[in-house]
Amino acid sequence: MYRNLANKVLLLVFGLFVMAVILKYFHRSMFSVDLFFTVTTAALVGGIADWFAVTALFKKPLGFPWHTAIIPRHRDRVIIAITQVIEQDLLSVESIKKRLEQVHFVRLFVKWADSESGSRFLRVLLIRHSEALMSRTDAPSVAQYGETLVKKGAGQVSITPYIKKFADWLIESGKDRALLGEVIEELIYILENPNTRKTIYYYLESIKQEKTKSVLEKLVLWFGEQTDSINIVEAAEVLQTELLLMLNELRNPDHPLRNWAHSKLAEFTDELENDLEQRAAIEAWKNEVLEKAELKEPLSNLSQEIIKNASLRSDSPFIVYLNDYLARYWDLFRTNSDLQDWLEHRIKEAVHRLIEREHHIIGKAVRQVLEALTNDDLSRFIEDKAGDDLQWIPIN
Repeated sequence: MYRNLANKVLLLVFGLFVMAVILKYFHRSMFSVDLFFTVTTAALVGGIADWFAVTALFKKPLGFPWHTAIIPRHRDRVIIAITQVIEQDLLSVESIKKRLEQVHFVRLFVKWADSESGSRFLRVLLIRHSEALMSRTDAPSVAQYGETLVKKGAGQVSITPYIKKFADWLIESGKDRALLGEVIEELIYILENPNTRKTIYYYLESIKQEKTKSVLEKLVLWFGEQTDSINIVEAAEVLQTELLLMLNELRNPDHPLRNWAHSKLAEFTDELENDLEQRAAIEAWKNEVLEKAELKEPLSNLSQEIIKNASLRSDSPFIVYLNDYLARYWDLFRTNSDLQDWLEHRIKEAVHRLIEREHHIIGKAVRQVLEALTNDDLSRFIEDKAGDDLQWIPIN
């Protein structure tokens, strides 16, 4: 714009100079003509000189080769200077950090996430990543991780207080007596089963084989069986009958043995809180059970069922549960200013480290862009940024 104006002004001055020459030729003795000639001559000379100087920065004016086209000839120095100005002054590490201090990342994210567009985007993102996670989920791996997690978590929790609370609840509610009654009824049901007598027989037979190892013991046992003084079949029948009689007697709620069990449970709960040895024994038992427990197979089956039956529609139970679960934690996060300040501090620390480590990329990018420009493009770029001010020099 101003380049055209400067050229027009210079052309106007040239026209005035031509007019002054004509007037000077016909009116040499007039002071006003001499003054007009002197002013137009000075304006034309100064304008041409300034036009030459400004043009020489970018190209060769009128093809003049000496000390012209300064910017194209010194393009490397110009590029380095521009890069340094941007990297060290305009976008220095400290200036970027200072501007970032005015930005609150967490507040901006909370505001965006609470907006309709943000919440919709996050819901879509949740479903998409859930689908990807489900497709890559390996049930045995999940089961192995779940077993490790359960055992580790259970190993860190003391079960003694929970056992005491459960036992206190049983005693206070009378559930211990009812529970013992259920156990007795279940034992009676098992003993009345015809196969139970066979089980008792096999058990006694195994004891017989285990206890009779010497020749003399085997001889005595053989003699007893031959004379029917030792009869394993009858022993199994008698043992079954006696056990049934005892259990039927225990059906009586006021049986001394049931009252004894109730008092022992109360005594156990009273001592459990202060008996360190007993607490240690319970914890050792718990750890032993956890060590021997095999959870991989049931957890693997459970994982396979969940993966197979999980629906990832927005209204599916799995997604609804996941949304509700995340919404509760989101409400806690949104109302916890201390947690937000902590996260804001950590984010800015990470961003500052990133800026310090990668700040050189700014200068590198600027230099690559400038080096990709041709001499004409570089001259046009600088002229576009500062050319208007430069064109005012010949105009002035």
